[in-house]
Amino acid sequence: MSTRRPNNDGGLYYREGRNKPWVGQISMDGGERISKSFKLQRDAKKWLDDMKSQVYRGMDAQMATMTLKRGYERWLWEGEQYHWTPKTYKGYASTYKNHIKPNLDRRLKIIETRPQHIRRIINTVRERGAGSRTLQLVLSNLHAFFEDLKGKGFQKSNPVTMKVNYSSEQAMMPLSDDEIGIFLTHIQNSRLSTLYHVALKTGMRSSELAGLQWRYVDFENQAIYVRWQFARAKKGRKMQKVKTPASRRRITLGPNTIQVLREHQRILAIEKQGADRWEENDLVFPSTVGTSLYPSNVRKNFKQILKKADLPNIRLHDLRHTMASLWLRRGINPKVVQERLGHSTVRITLDLYSHLIPTLQIEAVEEVDDFISTLGSPGILESTEDMDDFISKMGTPSRTEDIDLKEPIAAKLQPNEENRNE
Repeated sequence: MSTRRPNNDGGLYYREGRNKPWVGQISMDGGERISKSFKLQRDAKKWLDDMKSQVYRGMDAQMATMTLKRGYERWLWEGEQYHWTPKTYKGYASTYKNHIKPNLDRRLKIIETRPQHIRRIINTVRERGAGSRTLQLVLSNLHAFFEDLKGKGFQKSNPVTMKVNYSSEQAMMPLSDDEIGIFLTHIQNSRLSTLYHVALKTGMRSSELAGLQWRYVDFENQAIYVRWQFARAKKGRKMQKVKTPASRRRITLGPNTIQVLREHQRILAIEKQGADRWEENDLVFPSTVGTSLYPSNVRKNFKQILKKADLPNIRLHDLRHTMASLWLRRGINPKVVQERLGHSTVRITLDLYSHLIPTLQIEAVEEVDDFISTLGSPGILESTEDMDDFISKMGTPSRTEDIDLKEPIAAKLQPNEENRNE
């Protein structure tokens, strides 16, 4: 048997009489050699060129031979130790343990992973009965893993290119207009009525509401500045900065919501004075002793209200979806909704609420048709005050008599301070 090398091809040679005669071979730092056999010369050359490129960018022998399983588990470990919050790690680790790891080819190397391998994983997960939300999580986690490698120079491209058709309509249960009115009526006697009111008006996440402090409520300029959230930690929960630049945002409030917050501030001051024990944390929505609210207690109260009002058994997070669907169905620009929700791109907003698009198109056609015919305005809602007033007319939050009590002063945030560093 003889071997020969094509001219000017370095670590590429041909082994006569083999099923895969073309071999690519490259020397790593330290003298270790890595080789791979191919049937076709062009495939061997492509592999060799890719390897040379990655070695030039810093890939070592360990990385060149590392399996996808081992590399992914190493990524999870590094994320837990140095980069992620406990909540983020728990999500990644759970998806890997339950859906990715059982469906991995344990021999598949990271550098050999191609789109067809990713598709095979997704198809296997789907065949085992996973829904579209789970498939989307698997894809997003794999995409994040390969993006990290790409950023470090170990991957030229991300092999996660496929998409899953995700039915957001099945995953969310926003309240209808009539149900919003019923809900607002039944929260009047709840200690958490203002929390539910603000959640419905702003679309803030429950963790953001739990971390909202009075210093970030600007009564003068009618705005809330989202900067902090309460999130899970290794031991209990702690205050953390919101994770993304898009989540760090200014939310404009209408006059009705400002009035509700002022009343809530007065009531909270009385509650604080009468408490036997109080831990001051400047929280807008504290527990009865001033600490952060436990999510389980909020969920329990929320479910009790829904049951008493004979409303659908929705999640607290569905108030966020209710706000978004309410604004979109009334013609508010999706870009405005995206910024209010804190999505990183308007594409995320449109993907989540795509089931509303056909309805929006029908309404838009009718409005434009009517506009051209009558040379009049379709009259859609255009401002936060319009929407604030619209929702408020559906139901009335709790009211208390005016109290002759000095109102706590919230630190004012001027517009030019919005992006200051904490």
